[in-house]
Amino acid sequence: MHLLKWTYQANRRSQSWRNTIIQAWAAVDDVLVDSPSLHRFLDTDLGYAYGQARKDAAQETGLPLTCFSEACPYTLAQIMAEDFWPLGQGDEGVA
Repeated sequence: MHLLKWTYQANRRSQSWRNTIIQAWAAVDDVLVDSPSLHRFLDTDLGYAYGQARKDAAQETGLPLTCFSEACPYTLAQIMAEDFWPLGQGDEGVA
């Protein structure tokens, strides 16, 4: 959800949003360290998780659900990379 908000509301980005994304990466990493067997479910559960993130992003941003791609626009590797900052509308170069 946070990466979608980062992408689709580039003009509203803040350090607080960046910190929230960084904290989410850390939380996921903590869970995977505690339960390494969960790695095998990441690819299969991405579609479900993205569907929920899409709905949450639409609700939080006030943008229509149709604004967000039906398929996850990010790869699992991108989502898990702590240096992945997707470009959004109005971005020129690296976010």
